[in-house]
Amino acid sequence: YPLTINTPIGYGWVQTDGIHEVGSYVNSQGGWLGTHSNHSLHFFTNDSLPLATLDTTGNFGVGTQTPSAKVHAKSSGQTAAIRAEGGGTNGTAIEIVSGAIRVPGAGANTPTPVFVHVATQANSSLCDNTGCYCQETTIDHPLTNGHPNAILLVTVNGNAGSGQPIIDHIRYDDTAGKWVIRVHVSAYLSRWFCVGQKFNVLVVNP
Repeated sequence: YPLTINTPIGYGWVQTDGIHEVGSYVNSQGGWLGTHSNHSLHFFTNDSLPLATLDTTGNFGVGTQTPSAKVHAKSSGQTAAIRAEGGGTNGTAIEIVSGAIRVPGAGANTPTPVFVHVATQANSSLCDNTGCYCQETTIDHPLTNGHPNAILLVTVNGNAGSGQPIIDHIRYDDTAGKWVIRVHVSAYLSRWFCVGQKFNVLVVNP
């Protein structure tokens, strides 16, 4: 090799500006590369700004120099932040051992894949003149509009609303280009909803 560092204590090269230090180390556990000082370790290519960062708490960021999780990926434009590929048709792409899936900031009509749809006078139909006893409400959301192949999971939000509606079905309105929630109404069971009723929505776009 053009350069070989062989030391009994395992330390190799060190570069420092007097405050920041980066260096190498090797022992029976493997090879080590990192900072000796209390500073982040950045990775870059083509003389660019940092493309990945390992901070002093163990958080690793791709596309961000200030990661706020053990793995924090940030993309720009339409590029996917994370892509997972399983090994074959029956392979597992993502495995979660414990903990919940959380969407920070999700709420009423937020542009997130999990959001709360609120029934209003404008988006509800088949109502009486009081704005109650409605049968349908139309979802208006950037992740569902114009996406007839979207997969929607919708549940009734039990924290708001006047009744206890039961969802009958969810359909895509080709004319409006939007998804519609319809509640169950029959001669034997009527579970209408009033304006203000909320529905929890999860969207997956193929």
